[in-house]
Amino acid sequence: TGVEEDLDRAGRVDLFQMAWEPSEPSQLFENASASGHWLEIDLRRLPGGPDGGRVNVLDAETGAMLGQGWGASTTGYAAGATSVVHVGLGTTTPDQLVVRVVPVDPAAAETTFTATADSRLSLGVC
Repeated sequence: TGVEEDLDRAGRVDLFQMAWEPSEPSQLFENASASGHWLEIDLRRLPGGPDGGRVNVLDAETGAMLGQGWGASTTGYAAGATSVVHVGLGTTTPDQLVVRVVPVDPAAAETTFTATADSRLSLGVC
């Protein structure tokens, strides 16, 4: 099983592959590629803390969709999905971004807030 996460906080998604057999080594694949702009949102820290959902990132001025990601806060036997959604923005650098979180649960409220590129939104709001 493995985890996709920006483990070294360099703005690029890395991969940690865990071995099931205790005698086998686990492996870290560090992403050393050129990094563009990015945004990370921790769904657990948002108001209402949705269990998961879709994150849409839009240009605040034009409304154009710049990126999208999915996240979940689940656990299973020896593994689980991350609640941190990493959205790569490439070379796009708008002054303001609109982040819209659409929860998996249809009864849960949608969350919308603004952010800037190259942000790590661990508190969920700017």
